[in-house]
Parts: sequence; C-alpha cells; structure tokens
Amino acid sequence: MESGSKKKGDSRGERLHKRPLEVLEFIVQSEEHGTLVEKSFAINVIRVKEIIKRPKVTHIIDADPAVLGVFHLREDLVPMVDLPGWLGLTSPQQGEVVIVTDLNEHFNGFVVHSIKKIHHLSWDDVRIPDKIDRNETEFIAGIISMEGRLIMMLDFETIFAELTRSEIKIDISRFEPMYFADREDYTVLVVDDSAFSRNYAQRVFETIGYQVVTAANGVEALDILRSADNPISFVFTDLEMPQMDGGELLERVRLDRDIQEIPGLIATSLTNLVSQESQKDEEERSGKPPIFAKKDMFGIIEAVDKSLGVDPNELPSQWDSYGKET
Repeated sequence: MESGSKKKGDSRGERLHKRPLEVLEFIVQSEEHGTLVEKSFAINVIRVKEIIKRPKVTHIIDADPAVLGVFHLREDLVPMVDLPGWLGLTSPQQGEVVIVTDLNEHFNGFVVHSIKKIHHLSWDDVRIPDKIDRNETEFIAGIISMEGRLIMMLDFETIFAELTRSEIKIDISRFEPMYFADREDYTVLVVDDSAFSRNYAQRVFETIGYQVVTAANGVEALDILRSADNPISFVFTDLEMPQMDGGELLERVRLDRDIQEIPGLIATSLTNLVSQESQKDEEERSGKPPIFAKKDMFGIIEAVDKSLGVDPNELPSQWDSYGKET
C-alpha cells in the first residue's frame, strides 16, 4: 500500500523516471538465403563517446576472433570489435563506421554498416525481452517497436564483459579478502537491466558475504520487495532501466508503508551525473538516495555496510575495512 504524495519538482524519483531516452539507431547488414538484409539495432546515446570512420588497426595476438585490433583515438588505445561477427551475422561487405562506446570510462569501437538516426523516446517505449527468451537474447537490453518494425537495443555492457572475461575474474578476486561472516544475515536486492552488471554486482556482494536476490528492472524488484518470502535488507539499483528506473523504484519504496524502512542506493555508469551530485550541498541532497559510480564498488560496499550497521573489524590485518591494501 502506498501512502503520501509527491510534490511537483521535489522528488528525485519523480524527476528521474520521466527523463527521456535517446537511442542511436544503426544498421548491421546480414546475408540470409542469398539476400542482403539490413537489421536495425540501437544503443543508448549516453553510452556513445563518438562516431568515426573505420580506422586502421594494429592486430592483437590471441585476441577474441571478433576483436579486429586496436587503434589510437587521441591519447586512448581502443579495441575495435566486428559487431556483425560478434552477433553471429554473415555479411559480404565490411562496415566502414565505428561507434566508440564509453562504458565506465572503458572505450571500445564497434564496427557497423551505417548510422540511421537518433530517436527521442521514453523508457516506456522499451519492452524488455520475456524471461523465457533471456538466455537466448543475453545481449538484448530491450526491444523498441517503431514504424511497424522492431529495433533491438543492445546491452553493450554485457558484450564488453564477454570480451574481457579474464579481467572480470581478476577483478572479482580483489574482493575475496573482504569476506565477513556477519554479512550473511543480510540480503541485498541487486536491480539492473544489464545481465553483466547484475551478475557482476551479485558476485561481488556474495564474495564478501551478503545474500543476494536479483531483478532486471524496478517492476520485478517491487514484486520481490513486497513478497513476504523474500525479506530484503538493502536495495542496490541501476539508474536507467526499462519499465521502471532506479529513481522511481526507490521513491515507491519510500512511499510504501510496508517496505519504506528498507534503505537503498543508486549506481550508474554516468560518471558525469555522479560528479554533479557530489557538488550539491547537504541540503540539496537531503532525503535523496545516494548515487555512486558503478565502478566504485569499494565505496558502494562501505555505504551498504554502514547503512546496515555491519562493522567488518575482523578482516585480515594487511587489509583495511574496504579492500585497499595497507
């Protein structure tokens, strides 16, 4: 049951869940039964650093077959990925356009055949893949129906994770010395539409001792929170998601008498938004859930621990409380 009312312009959840969605539609060609077919895909514009002509690359030994090599983009060395090949599509023509993505300040170039246009939408226009299809569409973040056709919105975070599997394993191992048995008494609800981000956060929280339940969007998360079978201690949510984003989710939690005492925070790969929030004074941030950069997992763990009253004072002496070697 919800109680209370939202003041116009006063609620962060109100403001965030109405933010528009901008997607860049691009074309990937595929040969099917002897016919050249153009397939429409999309990427959230906030993930795009820039669009360039296909550059020359330096090849990498033992790289993933879809990684064509690396190229210099000013001071950065950027991997270039054959997106049609990665998606299992066969095309007689190579793409000449590269979309450079920015995922938590990791840059990658994805080769496509052409850029179509930017669409100004709302998250309400995006349908998430059915649960039964998720294993078959792990790289699809959402489906957009437009002008009688379907546009697949790709989950570039998950694609990036598949390209860097060994790095992810190493990164998870950094958290192993932080395990603390007292955390096993608490359950963290991880909410993220990206399969990679969701699974990564789950592994980190489980590695340090927390119990974890996951959801792919705010609607699923609310169902879990309102279920007596799944007592949740803390909500860790992504910001931008189809159906219901993190801002609206935490606002609904705050207004629901049965679950309003459950704390939460928002994590995002939009580092500029985190920077903007950090510059606000205490009065402006009062009553609003904190926002963290997804890459700041040590800071996130510290915030969750403090919120739940967990004091990991029995960690090995060569480590401080939040994983940084002393």
